[in-house]
Amino acid sequence: MRSPRTGRAHRRGVIVPLAAFMLVAMLAFVALAVDLGYLAVVHAQLQNAADSAALAGASQLLDQSALTGSTDSTTAKSNARTQAQAFCLKNYGGGVALTLDPNTSNDSTGDIVCGYLANPADHTQQMTFTQFPNAVQVRVHRDKTRNGSLSMFFANAFGVSSEDLQARSTAIYEGGITGFKIHTPGYSTSKLLPYALDVNIWNSQIVNGGGPDSFSRNPTTGAISNGSDGIPECKLFPLTNGGGGGSVEPGNFGTINIGAANNSTAALSRQILNGPNASDLSYYSNGILQLDPTTHTLILNGYTGISAGVKDELASIIGQPRIIPLYSSVSGNGNNASYTIVAFAGIIILDVNLTGSLSSKHITIQPCYCIDANALGGGSPSSSYFVTKPLALVR
Repeated sequence: MRSPRTGRAHRRGVIVPLAAFMLVAMLAFVALAVDLGYLAVVHAQLQNAADSAALAGASQLLDQSALTGSTDSTTAKSNARTQAQAFCLKNYGGGVALTLDPNTSNDSTGDIVCGYLANPADHTQQMTFTQFPNAVQVRVHRDKTRNGSLSMFFANAFGVSSEDLQARSTAIYEGGITGFKIHTPGYSTSKLLPYALDVNIWNSQIVNGGGPDSFSRNPTTGAISNGSDGIPECKLFPLTNGGGGGSVEPGNFGTINIGAANNSTAALSRQILNGPNASDLSYYSNGILQLDPTTHTLILNGYTGISAGVKDELASIIGQPRIIPLYSSVSGNGNNASYTIVAFAGIIILDVNLTGSLSSKHITIQPCYCIDANALGGGSPSSSYFVTKPLALVR
């Protein structure tokens, strides 16, 4: 019979090699976890770089040259590429400063792609390249294509010396604005003005550049001065625009009701200064003032005349971006006027005079980019001009 002492010694002889084997396996798992964690950290760094570069690039797409009536997007795309490269280079991925190829040919598989997305909520939709761009897509590499593959720490022992990584991001100023709803926290009003303009006047004098150019706006400060800046202008009031068309029936000069059925000078003043609020828009179904998705039109009622009582309010927002509805037709007069709205346009007021004779009264405007956090997208390029939702990452 074996003694208990001999049996215990034999069992110790079995456990030692088993423990050694388990230790090796555990170290392998730890090594794998370290490399996987490193991959996750570097991929997050690449994603941060892609996000910042896409946002920086897209910020350049609201290009002032587009306001002159030019459809040449070369400057905007060039600025977007330069800014995206600069911001990406400020980021590191695995200790390497991340570079982007400018992709000046705008190949859809390149590092920086400038294009147009009509509906960014639809992730199956591909960018198109015939319209003025509203989006920038950035693809950041750590592979043989750009910035080098990422070297592994312990995976070399298993025959894996490096790993290829990529991150992609798309930022957009979404246009195609179809309406407004107060839904964004921190923004209690929209930037819609209670004045409408004939879409034919807009097209002839602004889009096609047929209007005068007597004022200049500093895009940084918003200050207005006399002199040309290459951006065409037109009269928001009077609607005749010096015989250019757009006249309406007596008793109404483009002033519209936004909200309550019976407007007032006090309501007009408030909406001019601050824009319509949720209470105003609650007059419409679900609190949404929007073009019909089928007819692409919206009917808004008129408001009698244009009151000199709001001249100070209009003068106080000179140089500040605002939004006006554009109408295709109007019927009736005074409070019975009915405007068929077909689009929205970003503008600034340049000059206001609502006193004296009718011939001397005027509100002069020019196009301007206007960003509204409470705008609703999803429309076509022709549903809005120079109106966008705030810059955002969408993919």
